[in-house]
Amino acid sequence: MKILSFKQNRAYSFSEILIVMVIISLIMLASVPLVLKKNKKENKSVTHGTYACAVFDDEEYYFVSDKKNDSIPDTKSLWAKGKCGTGFVMPHKAGLLNVKLVGGGGAGGSASAGWDNSIAPQVFYGDTTYIVPVSGYYDIIVSGTKGGSSSISSWHAVIDGKNHDCFAGSAQAGENAYFSGSLRLNESDRITVKFENESMSSLNLDCSSQVTVPSSQIGQNGQNIFVSLNSSTILRVDGSKGGTYKCNSADLCAKHYEPLQGDNGSVTTYTSFLDKQESFGTNGYEYGVVILKWSDRNHTQKAFLPKAGCGGTAGEIKSALYPILRDTLPDIKIGAGGTPQKEPKDTTFGSLRAAAGRNNIVCSSDENNYNGTDGKTFTAIESLNSQGGKGGISSPSSEINGSSAEGFGSGGGGGAIYFNAMPSYDTSKSYEDNLNPYLNGVQRWYQGNGGNGGSGLLIITW
Repeated sequence: MKILSFKQNRAYSFSEILIVMVIISLIMLASVPLVLKKNKKENKSVTHGTYACAVFDDEEYYFVSDKKNDSIPDTKSLWAKGKCGTGFVMPHKAGLLNVKLVGGGGAGGSASAGWDNSIAPQVFYGDTTYIVPVSGYYDIIVSGTKGGSSSISSWHAVIDGKNHDCFAGSAQAGENAYFSGSLRLNESDRITVKFENESMSSLNLDCSSQVTVPSSQIGQNGQNIFVSLNSSTILRVDGSKGGTYKCNSADLCAKHYEPLQGDNGSVTTYTSFLDKQESFGTNGYEYGVVILKWSDRNHTQKAFLPKAGCGGTAGEIKSALYPILRDTLPDIKIGAGGTPQKEPKDTTFGSLRAAAGRNNIVCSSDENNYNGTDGKTFTAIESLNSQGGKGGISSPSSEINGSSAEGFGSGGGGGAIYFNAMPSYDTSKSYEDNLNPYLNGVQRWYQGNGGNGGSGLLIITW
C-alpha cells in the first residue's frame, strides 16, 4: 500500500502584506506635492487675454489686454492707432480663440421736405408709361442721346515712291439735341416714352490703290426718343450721329482719311407746345432722358410734405470658435459705421461675416410726427455699453439733429424737421427753388441731420 504525502506551500502572511501596503502609501503621499507643483507650472504657461479692433474717424484702431473678457473701451484715446492685427501674438497653448464680430451700424436719415409728391418731377431713362394724376400744365424736357466717336487705325501709304505710316484723328459724334416746352394734360392722360436704337453708321472706305485699307472703330448713333400722348406721337428727339470719315485724294497720308463730325441730333414736334425751347449740347445731358414736371404756368399752391429722418438699424452680431492652426490671423475687415451720405460696412474675419445695419430705416408710423426716430441696438451690443442715437426733436429749444450712436454697432438717430407755420409754395419760383428752406430772405423751416452709426467691432478672447 502506497502512502501519499503532502508538501506544505509557503505564502505571505497577512502582516507582511500590510507592511508592503503601508510602504506604498507612504511613497504615494510623498509624491503628491511634486504632481501638484508640475500641474501648477503647466497652468501658468497658458495665458489669457483680449484683443479688439474698431474704426474711429475712418481709421482702424486696436486694443490689447492680458485679461480674458476685459471691458472694451468706447473712448478712442484708450485705443492704439494701427491696422487690425497689429500687436497681436498668437496664444498657441490656448488651442481656440473666441471670436465675436459686430457689423457697422446704420446712420440716421436727415429730415427732408417736398411739395405734393403726386405731381413731383418724373424722370424716365427708358421705355415707360405714365398716367397723369392731376389736370394742368406740365413741362416736358427731353435731352437726346449722344452718338459715339469713330477711330481709324494706322495705315501704310506709298508717296513719291517712299513708304509712310499714316494716322487719322478721331471723328467726333454730333451734339445731342435738347428740348423743353409746356403742354396742358388732363387727369388720366397716358404719356408713353419709347427709346429706339438707331442703326450704326457704316464706313467702307477704300480711297486709293496705293493705300492699305486700315481697320476702323465706328461710333454708334444715339437713340431716338419718342413721346406720345394717348397713343399719338407729340414729340420726337433723334440722337446725334456717330463720327465718320471721308476720302481726300489730295493727300494720301495726313488727310487721306479725313474725320467728319457726325450730324447733330434733331427735334420734331407734332403738337403745339408753349414756352418751347430747342438747343444743342449746352443745356442737355450726355445721356438720353425725359423729364415730366408740374409747370409753374399753373400758378397753384402745392401741399407741403415734411418728413422727419428715420433711425439706423444695428449691425449684426456673429460669434465663433477659431482653432489656432497657424501664427497669423485670417483676413480681417472692420466695418465702418454709416453716415447720412454713406452706407455702413460689414465686418469680416476670414469667412465669418457680420452684416452691417442700414441707414434711415426705422421710421415712425405717424406721418404727423416730425421728431426724428431713435437708432436701434441689439441687446448683446448693450453689454458693450452701446446705444442707438437719439432722434432729433421738432422744437426750437431742442436739438433738431439726430445724435450719433454710442459705442459700437448701433444705429444713429434721425433728424427732426421744425416749422412755426405750414410753409406756402411760392408760385413765382421754380419747384427746385421751393425746396430750399431759406427763400426770399425768410427761414421757412429747419431740417435736422441724421446721426452716424456706430463702428463695427472685432473681439478675440482666449
